[in-house]
Formats: sequence, structure tokens, C-alpha cells
Amino acid sequence: MAPCTTGRAGREGPGRPRDRRRPADTSDDARRGSHELSRSRQRTGVAIARRPHPHRPGRPMSSLNVPLAQWRAAVEVAAREIATYALSLPGAVVQDPVGIECTAKMIGAHIPLVGCGQGFDLALLSSPEGCRALSRAILGRPEAAVLRDSEIADAVGEILNMLAGSVKRRLAGQRTELVLGLPIFIHGHLQPSDRMLVTALPTRFGPIDTIVLIAGQRG
Repeated sequence: MAPCTTGRAGREGPGRPRDRRRPADTSDDARRGSHELSRSRQRTGVAIARRPHPHRPGRPMSSLNVPLAQWRAAVEVAAREIATYALSLPGAVVQDPVGIECTAKMIGAHIPLVGCGQGFDLALLSSPEGCRALSRAILGRPEAAVLRDSEIADAVGEILNMLAGSVKRRLAGQRTELVLGLPIFIHGHLQPSDRMLVTALPTRFGPIDTIVLIAGQRG
């Protein structure tokens, strides 16, 4: 089991990241966060995800039974894309699951994924300094830049929105139909019930330590 401690966020370097272009096959969810958040989005706070579309009549929804290994693989590929193309950081690494107690002092964004008669919560958590470092990276701000709490909530919510969109696209190969809700930023930790299964995946974006949480009802 990986240790619960997280390292200090690394330096992003002065100025805006050098290259924020997306690969040709990157989804709209990922492309929207490749540069500093637009003014129209900043006026709406973290409510930046697409609203869920109603299920189309006559199209049956399959049951969702995706093993942890496939969730992890989807998170790993999505995190690498975001680190490289949205944050201009040297890749991302997803480690073996740890206990949820490792997130007790973390803050971050949560987003629902709903479909197939089930609901999931995907979260991107880090220390306060880690969230500031992620925000400066996506906004292209220097290390010394001071960000408002609302800017941090908006920026981390956008990163999670991209992560969730990429994960959703990859799980679509399992004949699932998940739609995204709206991300919210929470100062506090998730308290699972006996009916909830929570997986905590330590995920390092460049030098920035985070934990990706996947929560859902036990099957």
C-alpha cells in the first residue's frame, strides 16, 4: 500500500506553459481546458460541465459492471493527456490504491457520473498547496501568483471536468452510457457508508500529488 503522505507541489515555471495544443482525437471536454478559463466560464464559477442529456427513448441502457482495473486504466490515460496538454507538466503516474483516510486533510472537486441505473462520484483531491499549483498550471500563472479561492475552485473543477470526460469516453467501450453532472468544490472529506465502495488512486501530475477518488454503490 502506498504511503498516505503527499509531497509538496512542484514549480510550474514563470509565465504561461509553452504548448497547450490538444491531440487530434482529444474530446471536447479536454479541449475546453487547454488555455486560461474564458471570462464567461469564470462568471459561472465551477458549474462548467455539460448538463446531462436525457436518455433517448427506445435505446436500452446496459448494466454497468466495470472492474477496478479498467477504471484505473481510464484514469491513467486521461491523467497523462491532461498533464501534458492542459497543464504542461511532464506526464502523470497513477499508483496502487490507498486507504480513504489518506484524503482526510485534502480538498478538491467532485463530479457525478450517472447512467445505466447507477451513479458514481469522481473526485480530484489534493492539499491546499497542491490545488493552488494545479490552478496556476492550467491558468498559466507564475509560481508567485496569488489566486482567489473562487479561481482555485473554478480551475480544479475544470481539470476534473476534463478528467471525467476522458474517463467517460474510455468506459464507453464497455457499453456504458454515463453522463456528467456539474463539478463542485468541497473543503472536507468523503465519509463512505457500508453500501458505498470507494477507491482512492494516488495520481501524480508532474510533481503535484493528488488522489483520484471513485465512489459508487456496492454491487
